[in-house]
Amino acid sequence: DPQPGEWQGLGFDNSKDNLLVESCFEYAQHALHAHFSSARLERCRLERNIEGTRLGNSSFVIERCLVRGNVSKGLNFFGCSNGIRHNLITGNADGVFLFETDTDSVVEANNIVGNLRYDLRLGDFYRGGKRIGENWFGTADLATIRARVFDRGNDPGLGLFEFTPAV
Repeated sequence: DPQPGEWQGLGFDNSKDNLLVESCFEYAQHALHAHFSSARLERCRLERNIEGTRLGNSSFVIERCLVRGNVSKGLNFFGCSNGIRHNLITGNADGVFLFETDTDSVVEANNIVGNLRYDLRLGDFYRGGKRIGENWFGTADLATIRARVFDRGNDPGLGLFEFTPAV
């Protein structure tokens, strides 16, 4: 009867050019925990962890992955330049969590839907705007999507997500 947090997760520290393909990460504290590292994840599953990722000052490409059922954040990064594309991000407390220094990260062409609190969330000190690419939020209705996003609309001290929903 495993539970989220049963193990620490896979850690990277000053590690470059890693490749993870068709890997499954379940029941970890942070499924992938990295600092000053780079990696490419393709067709991986990050499910039933406390957090799917906790990435700092890293550059990850995460494509065609399933990020589902993580107790806290599905994808969480700080000071990164990540490419997040073609993923299903669902059933997490928060889908994608961006800190103030994630301005170079790209989040586009994902299905970000059905997360428990917010599909997209800006961290407490994110002051600037954040443009993300077309993503599917289960609807094309902007008011419905805005209700699933945590940014200046929830806290006037934060920046604002700018997006065009996929149709």
